[in-house]
Amino acid sequence: MKFKKILFSLFLFSVQFCAWAAKPPVISDGGILPGDANTGEQEGFWYVVKYLAPGLVNNLMLIILSVSVLMIMVGGGIYIFSSGDSEMTKKGKETLLWTIVGTVLAIMSYGIIKLLVGIDFTK
Repeated sequence: MKFKKILFSLFLFSVQFCAWAAKPPVISDGGILPGDANTGEQEGFWYVVKYLAPGLVNNLMLIILSVSVLMIMVGGGIYIFSSGDSEMTKKGKETLLWTIVGTVLAIMSYGIIKLLVGIDFTK
């Protein structure tokens, strides 16, 4: 339960950091979204697509990769210190296997999003 709270705190921190670093556009006409209300061209959507979403995805990817490195170390430790106990050895192998599978899926989803949507994640 404590681990979930830590992950949720890291997620909230990444959202706050993205909002702080993205430099939101100036609202000039008093509307909810920035842009010209008469023409209907709102800059809020483009702000989310260009700045907020890429920053959030990058921070989430950093958290996922950090947690996966930690879980690989935990799974390797369980496997190494199992002392021949078949149940602990199996638990260590499963931890390593599913951590690697999850990491590969996260990296593939990141690549597919970048390929299909074309969002620039370098910002």
